[in-house]
Amino acid sequence: MYAVTIFISLNNKRKIPTPKNIVYNKMVNFINKSYLYFVYFSFVTFNIRNTLNHILQIKHNYVFHIKTFNNNNNNNSNASNNHDDKN
Repeated sequence: MYAVTIFISLNNKRKIPTPKNIVYNKMVNFINKSYLYFVYFSFVTFNIRNTLNHILQIKHNYVFHIKTFNNNNNNNSNASNNHDDKN
């Protein structure tokens, strides 16, 4: 696809614009720009989606770790309290 765009843009550079070529050049310019905008937009959205997934994954792991850490602390404190009561 990149080769097609380069070929179109190279074909686009004609020395003498005749009335027959003007419409073709405008059409090719529009297709070229829209294609590049589409590539840029898809690349940016893909990067944003990956970044958001990465951030959400980190947040989820962090919260999960804190929850398990607190549960372990509570269990340990309860066990130590029971042990102290038995003594």
